[in-house]
Amino acid sequence: MSAPQFPPGPAGPGPVGPPNPPWGAPDQYGRADTPSPGYPPGPGAVAPGYPPGPGGPASAVFPPPAAKPAKAPKAPLTAAGRARRRRRVGIVLGVGAALFAVGALTGYAFTSGWGAANRAGNATLLHTQVEEVLISVPEFGGLEGAAVMPDVRGLSQDEAMQVLVDAGVPEQIVTTAERSAAGEPGTVIQQSPVFGSPNPATVLLVISTEATVPEVVGRSAQSGVDALQGMGARVIQEKVFVPGATVGFITETIPAAGTRLPETITFRIADTPVERVLAEVSTVVGYVSNYSDVVVDGVTYASGFQVGAGSEPTQIAWNLNNAATLLRGKLGLDPDQTEEQSARIEFFADGELIHTQDITTATPTDFEIDVSGVGTLMLVVTNTREESYSVRAAFYDATLVGSYTQMGLLP
Repeated sequence: MSAPQFPPGPAGPGPVGPPNPPWGAPDQYGRADTPSPGYPPGPGAVAPGYPPGPGGPASAVFPPPAAKPAKAPKAPLTAAGRARRRRRVGIVLGVGAALFAVGALTGYAFTSGWGAANRAGNATLLHTQVEEVLISVPEFGGLEGAAVMPDVRGLSQDEAMQVLVDAGVPEQIVTTAERSAAGEPGTVIQQSPVFGSPNPATVLLVISTEATVPEVVGRSAQSGVDALQGMGARVIQEKVFVPGATVGFITETIPAAGTRLPETITFRIADTPVERVLAEVSTVVGYVSNYSDVVVDGVTYASGFQVGAGSEPTQIAWNLNNAATLLRGKLGLDPDQTEEQSARIEFFADGELIHTQDITTATPTDFEIDVSGVGTLMLVVTNTREESYSVRAAFYDATLVGSYTQMGLLP
């Protein structure tokens, strides 16, 4: 495109220079505008009012880019080339397998303690020696004709025979014997051989017959336990206080001697006695105060308490928690009362009357009550003299006695 020609600007303070020469003409210094070397003239569009440039109206045509040379086809591999390629692949795979093995051994060393030994500075080089071991394995002859002795203890004789036959044990090799034992008669209590024995040649079943409880009262606990366990019974031992009994000896069996022996039997064993003052046990109904060193008729008692009754009976109750065996002491009227009085004393065990005693004098008299297995013990004091407005009953050295084992259950 031709360079545009512009008219001169307004006159400045200096002289006016010569006008710009036309495109391609030399200027005042002898320089002329020429196209860049190596390029043809442009399309030569002529602006209106201006002369055309040296390019003229002709358009330049650029040559197409040179084409890239085509790659030569690869020559097929020769037998030697294929061998070299296989060797390279084998080398790469071998190196990879070696690296994997090193990594596995390193992980195993750290997890099995080698790593810990190395970190502690106590690395040990371990050498593994492979030893060939020969194991003799019997040939499998099949299931036909094989028999394994089952466990038939506790079954009836008929049930045991059926189980044996089903297990492949021939009925003709089974014999039985009898022995008295605890539990249901006709039960297998022993077998030979033991269960799991393969292909038994003979089988013996011991069948129970009815057994009776032997007489073991008066024997040591261990002696009685050995005798009953030998008969197949399970023995439960209860330690109780029994006045006059030797500690550690059997005082009673449940069930009694001569009866059919069950699978479980209870022995009551004499225990060391422990005493506790009744007034010191917490009450669940009413209230009593315990007094110490009470003197009556010149006799001093270690403890005592009083219970008064008017027109209505008075009730006092204690929670014995089945812990005590015996309640014993003395009772009488209050010696400080001057008028003639009388009272009735009643003891109830879990609501059932177990002891009644009438008193008409202040002189203490003995009382002893069996409270074995009693949960709640209630005392009822009743005024039995209509002419008297009230009465006071006094209890001296009223003491609960029980076994060392059970008395700790008292609240």
